Amino acid sequence: MENIDFTNFQVPDILKLQSIIGKEKEITYKLISYLKSNAPISPEILPICTLLLIENRSSTIEVIQNILIHHPHLVQDTINELQSSKFYNQRCAVPQIIIEIPDTKMYLKKAFNDNIGVVVKEACLSLQFYEALPFSDNELLDIALALNNHQYDYIQCLVPDVLIFIKQKTFLMSEISLSKSWRKRLSLVKKVSYFSLEDRYYLYNTLCKDPEESVRIALVKEIDCLTDFKKYAEIFLTDTSENVRSLMVRKIGNMYDDLLDNIVNDPSWIVRKELLCIHREDIYERISLPIINSLPKNNTWRVKIEILETISHILNFNDVLVQRCLLDILFKYLTDPVYEVRNRAGGVLKDLINKAEWSIELQERLECLLQSSYLVRITLVEAFKEFDKKHGTKFIKNLLNDKVINVRIKVLSILSKEDLDDEIKEIIKNMECSDMYMKEEIERLLNF
Repeated sequence: MENIDFTNFQVPDILKLQSIIGKEKEITYKLISYLKSNAPISPEILPICTLLLIENRSSTIEVIQNILIHHPHLVQDTINELQSSKFYNQRCAVPQIIIEIPDTKMYLKKAFNDNIGVVVKEACLSLQFYEALPFSDNELLDIALALNNHQYDYIQCLVPDVLIFIKQKTFLMSEISLSKSWRKRLSLVKKVSYFSLEDRYYLYNTLCKDPEESVRIALVKEIDCLTDFKKYAEIFLTDTSENVRSLMVRKIGNMYDDLLDNIVNDPSWIVRKELLCIHREDIYERISLPIINSLPKNNTWRVKIEILETISHILNFNDVLVQRCLLDILFKYLTDPVYEVRNRAGGVLKDLINKAEWSIELQERLECLLQSSYLVRITLVEAFKEFDKKHGTKFIKNLLNDKVINVRIKVLSILSKEDLDDEIKEIIKNMECSDMYMKEEIERLLNF
């Protein structure tokens, strides 16, 4: 069975595999791949395709849909069989299968009444893929009410997925926003951007002081859907949760710098460090840089790592800001006594060399680092290699002659065939040592 040739497969071959579907995993996945890529429309393979849904409920949906579109007389029996299956994976597939098949509303309605939550969820999610919804407003409202009155919280939380398609105003929005279940309130907030502007403001006014942190966090994540961003930003910046405040600072980003002034004095480092990700130069110099400079000199290595992460973030937007404000900090961390700090700083430096057009200006600073501890030289080997590659310097060649064997081993370990010019090959050939690891690296490179 392992030697089946799927390149010259025919329908009879597929039928022979029915007995091993699910038993031979590799063949099962190859069969799924074959069906998805070749999309056969022969009705003979329909039982195989429906069986494969048990293994992966999205695996053959398009194939089944395609067959049913070409053979509409098979729709009723096939969908009824899937919806009566004891395997929820098969029932889950029905809402997607019938999207482009006409006159299948009754099957979708049945999916909404399934006793398994994930099947109901698939029915709800399928609504967004219809060009014209199969239900009227009143029918959608009946579905939403049935979901809202369900015994399980999970299914009640699916109401907003239907509510967003109901054009008429309903009492459900206010009922859910005042619900005792924070999960229901959260599910509503996650869909806030789909509602009318009036409804959005209703939800923000009602839930901006919600007792559940996750609800307020969700409101901050969706705050761009409002036209009066600043008003609610001010509310969330004074939230009792540092997580809400820090996310709000991140959302503000380079806008409304007047809102950021007060964050400098926030008691939480989690909140203040978000200011370090701002990449507008005037704000950074006025607000962000003083925060770094105000940190105690003995701050923990974890804080230094976090600062380096913000430098890495800024580098993606404004390398000139790094040049103006952050080079001294970066180079200080390159010689930090803690390996984790040096290693992350080295990674940031490598990215900086690669991205910044002005990186040649770093050469003198890098030459000074060659005189630092051998531990620093080991950490920065990748950055030196990047600099050589971009600017044609000879840092790697110098490091291959380093007096410390661990530095030479590290350099050898990061070299590849593309790095070996004649001069480097000659240096490697002339290396003498008794170290086992160094010998292995030399042999590897000389065998290219």
